[in-house]
Amino acid sequence: PPSTGQAWADEDGSEGDLEMSISEDTVRPTAQSTSNTVRPPSTAPSTKDAARSTSPPEPCPPISDWWSAFAPDDPKVVKEFGGPPPTLSTVLDGVITDQPGDVCPYEVLQKAGVELAGEESYMALDLHVGARRIVVYGHVAQGSLAAVKEATQTGATSSRLKLSVIPVNISIPVPVHGPATAGTLESFYGKNHTSSKQWTTPSGGFRAVVMVDLLSTWMMRTLIPRLAFTEGRQIDLYLSDWHQRVVVSGFRLRVTPQALKAFGK
Repeated sequence: PPSTGQAWADEDGSEGDLEMSISEDTVRPTAQSTSNTVRPPSTAPSTKDAARSTSPPEPCPPISDWWSAFAPDDPKVVKEFGGPPPTLSTVLDGVITDQPGDVCPYEVLQKAGVELAGEESYMALDLHVGARRIVVYGHVAQGSLAAVKEATQTGATSSRLKLSVIPVNISIPVPVHGPATAGTLESFYGKNHTSSKQWTTPSGGFRAVVMVDLLSTWMMRTLIPRLAFTEGRQIDLYLSDWHQRVVVSGFRLRVTPQALKAFGK
């Protein structure tokens, strides 16, 4: 797969080519995608409608059975952070897709039928797994916006961001590390296999994306197939900013038949 998928944003975090693919303030559904994106029709309220109210969009139940919300009170997480950590963005939904790595994650979401209010703030986590991508996005409340901007600033992948991949229900020993002992994204996955971007929409909304190519190291190429491609497995994946002792984004991957089909297995 493409190593960085940076064609949609410049190195300084500006929109770059993104403006050509998403020109409206509000991302709206376009023609049905021909990709292998798996995302059933949503029954949750539109984030556009939620943006009209005085409160931010509320988390909705997963409409796909392959993910669930990150649990900051999980004993493993509490042990790492010394207590339940603050979570800067609440995941609202996600897709598993075969869209190429150089397609902006927000365009991937658009093609899956997701609507995002142009004036609201969102954080996306883009995980490349071979020819597939897991893209989840979450709303960023105003009180967390400054912390998200700090966490995704230029150079964050080498200085502060860490990705924890923690098996939940596997009995065999797995060499994994929590954020306290794990290396930064660049030190573990490599500079050409991670990126962090942020920009502002014309109507004043904020967008951030952190991309990680999970199979860029020999250890993960050995580990991920045993975890992600076995039905019944559950894996916690969460991105943390260890400088601020916060979780930027996270979710639990549930390897259901739907997930296996989306992964092409």
